[in-house]
Amino acid sequence: MNSQTTTSLPLDETEEATEILDGHLKQTSNRVAAYSSALREANEKNEDMPHIVDAMLTHSKKSSAGYYLNALRSATKAKQHDLVVQIDNHMAKNGVSPTQDMCEVILKSCASASDLETTLGVRSTMRCCGLEMTKSMTYSLVKCAAKADQWDAVIDIITDLRNGGTKPTMVMYTMGLNECSKRHRLDAAVDIYRVTPEEIQAQLVCWSLGIVIRGHALSDNKEVQLRAIDIMNEHESDGTTDDKKLTGAQASTAVNEPAVPSRGNARQEAVGQRNPGLSLVVLQKLVRSQLTEV
Repeated sequence: MNSQTTTSLPLDETEEATEILDGHLKQTSNRVAAYSSALREANEKNEDMPHIVDAMLTHSKKSSAGYYLNALRSATKAKQHDLVVQIDNHMAKNGVSPTQDMCEVILKSCASASDLETTLGVRSTMRCCGLEMTKSMTYSLVKCAAKADQWDAVIDIITDLRNGGTKPTMVMYTMGLNECSKRHRLDAAVDIYRVTPEEIQAQLVCWSLGIVIRGHALSDNKEVQLRAIDIMNEHESDGTTDDKKLTGAQASTAVNEPAVPSRGNARQEAVGQRNPGLSLVVLQKLVRSQLTEV
């Protein structure tokens, strides 16, 4: 950062920059930071937004990506999602090409605000621009759709990534399953499991497996309920039950209480813990007991 101070920086020739922007430009020689702080202040006061963004585009010219990225990050950090959307719209109207970093920031803000419409718009833009979807972006997409209680969209996002060439990973599906548990929508866990590739289904252990089993066991559909037993049998007969043991407390919670894994349990699932615990055979009995109560 340039430490040189200045009394004022020249405004654009159209003189559309406001007093708010002028004040921030006088305070620092870092023009990128000045525009970001001016946008936040203007958004808080519900005024001057278009003029400031227009002036930013005029000043930034070739280096517009840095200006927009900083403004988006600043707005997201300040939890001003409406400002994020306005900046995103301004970029689209003025032909500013988004970068992967910009899209990641916008998606993060959308997830916090449950703004599924903007989220899907960003996904479409990324597809058109050939931008790669990162793991954190995938999580933001899934989280946003889940918070909006749009579980068909969650499944669409996951399957769309697969169809678009993204290699299926267990993380991609456990994200969705954990959101089902967190938001007490275990019926959606049944649908997510249904579209999960068999090789990924076989890898599910501990908490994720418990979410799937509970979702099936509590279904209103008797066939789906009985499918819980089939899933248990499939995992018991694959020859790796030692890697899928749960402690008694974990098994009881997985079947009787929807919950999100703690850091310790998540780590156990990730590494495949081998401590003495309750095998899938015992968990199967718990499921059968659950079915008789439904």
